[in-house]
Amino acid sequence: MISTPEPSLEKSRFGLLQFLFLTYVIGFIFYHAGPLCLLVVTSFFLFALMDPWVAYFKRRNLHPALPSLIGAIIAILILAAFTGLFYSVASNLLKQVQSYQAVILNHLKELQNHFQFLMIDPTTPTEKVQGASEVTNAASDSAASHSVLSAISFSHMVSGAGSVLSFLTMSLLIPLLTWFMILEKKTLSLFFSSLYGSEDQTRKVWKEITRLSQAFFVGNLILAVISSAIFLVLFLAFKLHGAFSLAIVSGVLNEIPFVGSILCAVFPALQALSQGLGAGVALSLLLLSIVIHFTVANVVTPKLLGSRVNLNATYSTIALIGWGYLWGTLGLIFAIPLTGLLKILFEYSSIPTLQALALSMSSDPEALANTRLDQMVGLDRLLRNQRPSKKPST
Repeated sequence: MISTPEPSLEKSRFGLLQFLFLTYVIGFIFYHAGPLCLLVVTSFFLFALMDPWVAYFKRRNLHPALPSLIGAIIAILILAAFTGLFYSVASNLLKQVQSYQAVILNHLKELQNHFQFLMIDPTTPTEKVQGASEVTNAASDSAASHSVLSAISFSHMVSGAGSVLSFLTMSLLIPLLTWFMILEKKTLSLFFSSLYGSEDQTRKVWKEITRLSQAFFVGNLILAVISSAIFLVLFLAFKLHGAFSLAIVSGVLNEIPFVGSILCAVFPALQALSQGLGAGVALSLLLLSIVIHFTVANVVTPKLLGSRVNLNATYSTIALIGWGYLWGTLGLIFAIPLTGLLKILFEYSSIPTLQALALSMSSDPEALANTRLDQMVGLDRLLRNQRPSKKPST
């Protein structure tokens, strides 16, 4: 007699196939329509950030259109302020990068001359040595003028954000799309309710998404301000030129996981070399910047963000590589919250495979299993199989 699979198992397998097909379609769209996806993703997270504020005014019997319109205007002003600050810092940094270019080329020239001096035959006349050195220096200067570093321009620095016109267009469309999402929140709620089967489950999912958005974006903004202030004090103590621009750049780069410790330390070290402060000062700035990064990452960040993002190092690294490959610099910014969003959707799913994937993504899977054991069916079955069975008493 052929046994038929349980209906719940068939439903789970069919749901998994649907998820795989949907993942392929979304990945195809993300890859081939990056600007559109960035517009939607940014608007969605801004919507999640503003939703508690809109709900507060709604409880005060105000129509959601008014607070959402005010929030959209505030978002435009914030984006405009950040845009102006970005271009101001970028222009100052461009001037400093040109001085860094000269410092790097001078050090490379000295290193090249040093190696050439070591390779010269001691019996060679001094006149030939000097002539060869002059020819080498002339060739080095000619190569430097055509080097890759000399091709650095402002357009290359902002190429990740696109042209100024497209950036301004995105700044206007993002608040507008966010406003429409707030006005049509009921439609989105119906979509999530049909996806998860109950309004109670939908409320839990949306609550986790809003917590994730607030913890990551607001928390990292506060961390960037704190880091920039610390870097500013450090750079002023070493009397670096352009300390304010360097502090902002280092504070923002400091928020990038894993590689941020190196990125935030490179620019101040190069600035010290360009001012002629010596290799000792540059090395001190390099080490102190790395210490600040790890202090903020391991002391301040856990207290401020807590475990709301709840992603382990493995999946965080994979997320940075994958989203960075798709969307460049903006992909690095959205890598962690997007992956955290996927983890939340997997965690509350009724498909055991996705629940197990959410556990593998968590930085504390045991705590997640204890809090979600009643709803994570696949995990509950697995733990029951691992528990020792009680022998019947005789």
